Amino acid sequence: MDVIIPMFDFFKKDWLYIKKIITFILTALILFVLFYKPLLFWLEKQIYPLKYKDYIIETSREFKINPYLIAAIIYEESRFRPKAKSSAGALGLMQIMPGTAKRIALKMRLKEFKNEDLLNPELNIKMGVWYFRFLVDKYNGDETLALAAYNAGYRYVDEWIKKGKQVKIKPDDIPFPETRDFIYKVKNSSKKYY
Repeated sequence: MDVIIPMFDFFKKDWLYIKKIITFILTALILFVLFYKPLLFWLEKQIYPLKYKDYIIETSREFKINPYLIAAIIYEESRFRPKAKSSAGALGLMQIMPGTAKRIALKMRLKEFKNEDLLNPELNIKMGVWYFRFLVDKYNGDETLALAAYNAGYRYVDEWIKKGKQVKIKPDDIPFPETRDFIYKVKNSSKKYY
């Protein structure tokens, strides 16, 4: 009889432990279900920040461009770091190459433009959105071609169109893996900002 009672105590202690684990798991599940969407929303905002929101929206409206697409370009190009500089020499939030920036500045009639001006977030956004609008117009509203040209340069895109003798190019038809990835990433990121 002495042997049975200690075994019963052993199972009783195990049962209390199991009960605590079950209670913890059920509580965690209930909290997860209740706070899933707010938690997911919070996590997305941490992963996909939207700095300079007002200026992105204002400038996008001015040039009639989807602001979510602009936010996604900025995210993919610089992760919203205004002082970002690529190994190729592109500068600022929208990673504009100095040569391209000089041509944009002339077209936008910006007086006394200097390359370091690209590190000014508002000017960089304004020039980048202007340039993207130019590319969208150049490719008859085709945002995929405009994104390809923004990343690789419009001369390459013109060449691809000429070689393929087609006006539309799918991302999979683009010979530069980096540009293909850029297009997919921007389109995916833009959905996070809606």
